[in-house]
Amino acid sequence: MENTMKEDFVGGYIEYFIPQLPKYEYGEWKVKVYAKLVFSNDATKKVGKKALLNKGFTTNGAKSNEFYKNFKILEKL
Repeated sequence: MENTMKEDFVGGYIEYFIPQLPKYEYGEWKVKVYAKLVFSNDATKKVGKKALLNKGFTTNGAKSNEFYKNFKILEKL
């Protein structure tokens, strides 16, 4: 299962995707959202990266254009 969403900005776009179903761990539902940054030049890369960091995303290690963020869906049923 893979769900995607696209967010455009001047000179590029951000593609969000959820590669797995949410998991139930320690009494909470959790989902990991990945974001891939596609850009035309370094200036637009900075704009997209700043937007993702402001939303709370974290860089994905050595992959400079991939980010991720963990979300809690429901705290208790």
